[in-house]
Amino acid sequence: MIYTKLRFLFLTKKQGLFLLVKVTQPLFSLRILILLASLVGCSSTPIKKNQYSPEASTFALNTGRYGHAVVNNGSHIFVIGGSGSRGLLSNIEIISLQTGAIEEINDTLIPRHYHTAVWDGKDSIYIMGGMSTVTNKNTRMFNRESRIEVFDIPTHQTKIIDKMPVPRGFGSAQYYNGQIFFMGGSFKKSVTSTLSVYNIKQDKWKLTTNIPQAKETKTIQNGQYLYTVGGYDGKFSVTALKGYDTTTGKWQSFAALPQQISANSVVVFDDKNFSFGDYTKLKNSLTYNFKTEAWQQAKIRYLSSRHIAASVLNKKMYVIEGNIDGSGSHLNTTQVLGL
Repeated sequence: MIYTKLRFLFLTKKQGLFLLVKVTQPLFSLRILILLASLVGCSSTPIKKNQYSPEASTFALNTGRYGHAVVNNGSHIFVIGGSGSRGLLSNIEIISLQTGAIEEINDTLIPRHYHTAVWDGKDSIYIMGGMSTVTNKNTRMFNRESRIEVFDIPTHQTKIIDKMPVPRGFGSAQYYNGQIFFMGGSFKKSVTSTLSVYNIKQDKWKLTTNIPQAKETKTIQNGQYLYTVGGYDGKFSVTALKGYDTTTGKWQSFAALPQQISANSVVVFDDKNFSFGDYTKLKNSLTYNFKTEAWQQAKIRYLSSRHIAASVLNKKMYVIEGNIDGSGSHLNTTQVLGL
């Protein structure tokens, strides 16, 4: 039996109520949940308003982390792995926006950070790349991870299905039309421009046209294009915005970012690309308008951090955790942002 922790997050416009319940039985009485909710109702916790936007709010997850991956399947947000206060994490926290439940599934993954994950549009989440650890002569060291894990959403089971042709950390992937496009990252001590494509049905990898610039990067998908947004070229943060046209297999350059940026998180929201955070400018937030191809400072500010992850669901942006001062901080704050 998988051991999980289940927490219920009841949010209203004026207050938030947090209820933490450990689930160890397959059948857990709904009456007990209702009774517990009524018992703690008089000690509800207010939602913290973001200091920059009256529409923004925050809530806390069970585990603070950075360098994690986040995906959603249209009803739930999955917060996957990362680095926590005790080292690399092997857990997943699942946020249900419909019921308010936050479920934690422990000891189910290869402990890793700086990885990427995608949802296949059905029941599976593919987790790949990143940094795990190995022991060599009694010395524990970081290692680029090649194993691909698949998390089955209905059963909450995880299995290893394959290996990447070349293990890479700090890369980013997008799912598109039955394939996973893994872009950039680093191998050993060198950044790469490789774009590797994994065909899920055929269980095969192939190489296609390289990114014009080798870098560790974050990616988004908008229409037929897969974009790399900023990144790190091994020496400096970069300003490049490159788009891969999935119909022609060619790369195109778009308007460069107004400043160098890395360790950021990116999402598509309101027909724009939103970028949050930066390795040195933690308060940085930018938007790119796909129609006008222009960048500007985002009107919505957020609580500053880096090595964060973000997702869009139900017309809201969820900017999740991260750190603020190197490996010593592990934020557990989720910021909910809207227009």
